[in-house]
Amino acid sequence: HYMGFGATIGADYVHYFLADNAVATPELSVYYTEKFVYLPATFYANSYTQDPDRLPLVGRNTTYKEEREAAGLPPEGTVLCNFNHLHKTSSEMWALWADILLRTDGAVLWTLNDNPETQANIAKELNKHGVAAERVVYAGHEKIWQHLHRHALADLFLDNNEYNGGTTGLDSYWADVPILSSPMEKFSARYGATFNKGADLEILTARNGEDYVELTLRLTRKPEILDGIRRKLNSEKLTAPMFDTPAFMRRFEDTLKMQWEIAYSQLSNEQNFQAMHIVRRGASARAA
Repeated sequence: HYMGFGATIGADYVHYFLADNAVATPELSVYYTEKFVYLPATFYANSYTQDPDRLPLVGRNTTYKEEREAAGLPPEGTVLCNFNHLHKTSSEMWALWADILLRTDGAVLWTLNDNPETQANIAKELNKHGVAAERVVYAGHEKIWQHLHRHALADLFLDNNEYNGGTTGLDSYWADVPILSSPMEKFSARYGATFNKGADLEILTARNGEDYVELTLRLTRKPEILDGIRRKLNSEKLTAPMFDTPAFMRRFEDTLKMQWEIAYSQLSNEQNFQAMHIVRRGASARAA
């Protein structure tokens, strides 16, 4: 199975689970009844280069400081963002973000919310850690192309470790904003890792919560590194494997064909069917 449910089905008649080796590492296979089919780059299909809502290409303009002010953001300093649904955010995550804000002068966290009650609850949570409510800036809801344009005003996307951003995370890379994430075991906590792998930016995948904070601090204190990553994302956007939909389609179809060939070979030789892990790398695939 693929995409619809991010975990094992647990049924003996579902033989394969299509993923990649960042979102479903080999050691996690013991928790799945299915065999893994590994796609290269990322398992996450998208059609950004064909999606009229995500075109034309977005990126930071030379007028970004004025645009920041118009959005209620500080024109200078670091703008950290997280546009995931807030129900994904645990108290442990707020504690990490509060630590980052306390240790980063002038930084703000930009998030998506227009509910006064929710904002009041966030202010209470931040107050527990000695962080002023003003350090969080709220964005309202916009059409997707408008949101992507403003997303480019941010410097770094801080992912939710327990429940990562899916399309929201991919939107961040489309807007040239790198993602910092710390994967956990479950599938929904590893999307950031697969996006970083697909962008060849695995240096942005932290080992744990402490590393997540320290890595964020290193990046905010060296804005030239973030600027370099932004330029890399912008220059490679149209050639990046994770945004190459036709190539993804071909690789996906190849793995389906290989699953069929394994089954046909075994059954035609009167063998009991036994699924096998399939590793897909570049132009070749092999069973394991």
